[in-house]
Amino acid sequence: MLFAGGRIHYRVAQMAHTEKVRYLELLEEAQLKALETTQAYLDVQRYRQTVALAEQNLRDHQAVHQHIEQRVSSGVANRADLMQISGRVSLAQANLMTELANL
Repeated sequence: MLFAGGRIHYRVAQMAHTEKVRYLELLEEAQLKALETTQAYLDVQRYRQTVALAEQNLRDHQAVHQHIEQRVSSGVANRADLMQISGRVSLAQANLMTELANL
């Protein structure tokens, strides 16, 4: 076959374009995986910060609880204050458990 009407030339060009499309699809997939990895890393960092805040919140509430216990035992505060802070300590513990589960 001496002359194929340019079919061979166009077929080669089509193959080159197909190869380029596959390469670009591969790049797209790699970028999507990199984005997913980065998002997962940032999520873990955010959850770690939230856990740290929940731990500090629990420590703060426990300190206030001890302070109010001392005030109740000395007669300066009433038991309602102690019950209220006990509820807040329980809530802080529950919040910490929730954040740990999210991590």
